[in-house]
Amino acid sequence: MSARGPALRSLILAALGLVAIVEVFPYFWMVSTSLQDMAAVTRVPPTLWPETFHWENYAKA
Repeated sequence: MSARGPALRSLILAALGLVAIVEVFPYFWMVSTSLQDMAAVTRVPPTLWPETFHWENYAKA
């Protein structure tokens, strides 16, 4: 086995990991935003994780 094999495998895994993050992040953002109140949603800079969970947003929808 050449030394190029593990390096290429690491590069491919890193690329796949990056693609997975890019693909999953919008869903995480959607759920995270749906659990925040309106003040937190419009805050700059935005927060990735809600300080408090507002489950009533689903009841209102």
